[in-house]
Amino acid sequence: MTTTPHSTATRIAPDPIVVFGAPRSGTTFLNHLLNAHPEVHITHEMRLFAWAHEALVEATKKDRLLVTHREAFTQHATSRFAGLIRDFYATQWPHVRYWGDKNPHYADVLNRGCLDTIRRIFPGAKFVHIVRDGRDVVASIVRRKHADGRAWADIESAAWTWRDHAAIGAAFGRKVGPTHYHEIRYEDLVADGLRNARELFGFLGIPPHPAVEDFCLREQEKRSAFSSPTRDLSAGDAARSDWDGVLSAEDRVLAMHILEPKLVEFGYSVAMERPA
Repeated sequence: MTTTPHSTATRIAPDPIVVFGAPRSGTTFLNHLLNAHPEVHITHEMRLFAWAHEALVEATKKDRLLVTHREAFTQHATSRFAGLIRDFYATQWPHVRYWGDKNPHYADVLNRGCLDTIRRIFPGAKFVHIVRDGRDVVASIVRRKHADGRAWADIESAAWTWRDHAAIGAAFGRKVGPTHYHEIRYEDLVADGLRNARELFGFLGIPPHPAVEDFCLREQEKRSAFSSPTRDLSAGDAARSDWDGVLSAEDRVLAMHILEPKLVEFGYSVAMERPA
């Protein structure tokens, strides 16, 4: 008898884990931490849920693609996407129970509404938002270079990238509440990975595993270069800020004009950035 993908889906969790945060905020580190658990597999920027959002929401706004029966078909397709996506993970990674995707850009302005679409498809989805001090995100983005030597982004674009991601992610979190949304600071994760990992897995409802503890202890002892770090991690505390050594005073003023409201909202101190 020929088996179907549904035969592999009996052990897989019904809803995904969705990891996001501004670029250069530690999403890849968090991805590796979660995947240290043998029953977890979070794909690295497959961006599957952005595709689903585009197909179910953005594409259906275009008359060239769908005109009559638009609302009825969109509702029908939304109800079927959960099984389609879940079966893919169950087939590709049959040994895992907990699954999902890491993509910083689920909270990007270009994907506005994506997080809501994920929740419509998977009402039980768990969302993990990692937040890092926007000043260090800006410094990391401008240090990062393309192959031809150009910076990823200019100062202003980098600052807006952090502010927009942080604002969209936090607003979504307030809307869905703590049962489905967990916010974690990069600085806290670096300072005490084990404690924060325990809190994270508790939120996700995943039983603890020694492999996660081993991962956290190894990283506490020596940091791994998970995502093309723009500075030497062996030189000291991975959470130590060096933005005043990367940006000129003029550039810092420009960036802070954009960053400050959200930095204050997230509880980061900005007193040293203000003129005496």
